[in-house]
Amino acid sequence: MDAQDISLFLQSDLKGSNLKIKNVSSINHLRDNSMIFINTTKHTFINDINNSEFEFLVLCHKDSEVKLKKPHIFVDNPKYSFAKVLNEFFVDAPSSYIDEKNHIHPDAKIGVNPVIKSNVTIEKNVTIGNNCIIEENVIIRKNTYIGDNCIIRANAVIGGEGFGFVRNESIPYRLPHVGGVIIKTNCEIGENSIINKGTIDDTIISDNVKISSLVKIAHNVLICENTMIATGVQISGSCIISKDVWIGTNSTLTNKVKIGEKVTIGVGSVVVNDVLSKKIIKGNPAK
Repeated sequence: MDAQDISLFLQSDLKGSNLKIKNVSSINHLRDNSMIFINTTKHTFINDINNSEFEFLVLCHKDSEVKLKKPHIFVDNPKYSFAKVLNEFFVDAPSSYIDEKNHIHPDAKIGVNPVIKSNVTIEKNVTIGNNCIIEENVIIRKNTYIGDNCIIRANAVIGGEGFGFVRNESIPYRLPHVGGVIIKTNCEIGENSIINKGTIDDTIISDNVKISSLVKIAHNVLICENTMIATGVQISGSCIISKDVWIGTNSTLTNKVKIGEKVTIGVGSVVVNDVLSKKIIKGNPAK
């Protein structure tokens, strides 16, 4: 592969020589015949790049005023373009297979081109869409729907019983959960994460939601499109998370809070009240 191949793929002109591209680099560890990106319009790192002994391709912002001596391509979003190139040229798509060492109920419906790794449990009344990847030791309980192009990482549990009890003369009595879980298209659920089924209505994860590892999503939660949830987040029951929200590492949301669109929740926040759209909050309690 050479720089011109990348230029054609990104539909943007190559400036400079058409060098061979063998790998990728970070700004801090430049390598010969590699590709990097600069996700800024400022002059940061430019001297280091221009003075490097190595030859490499730079993806940079189209509005950048930097003067590069290295081969480069101007794009709208350098980091996004870098990710696209990685997926197209450097990452091998997994071959479809279902490992023999798993437990799949005969009534489960699995779409085309699945990757289902070892020791996976899939119970009855489960639907899994096309092009999904289910990694090792995942458990998918009954009444779960997973849409197309989803990735469920190792050791995740989808559709388990939530923490639901009602007191009778101070004694906790189990309230059975009879809802399910709906995970729509292009979602990713990280390692060791848990999504509980709804008490009556379903727990819903909408299109393009990305959930990191060690996250707990309780019963009846609704998470809307394009939301991203970092490691260790705890979302309590019946919360509503609007679209395009970022929830930082180790944050906790109490029961029934509503988060507006495009909210950013800082690392370690404890959210106890509703949050209006486009707010940036942090702290304990978060504000």
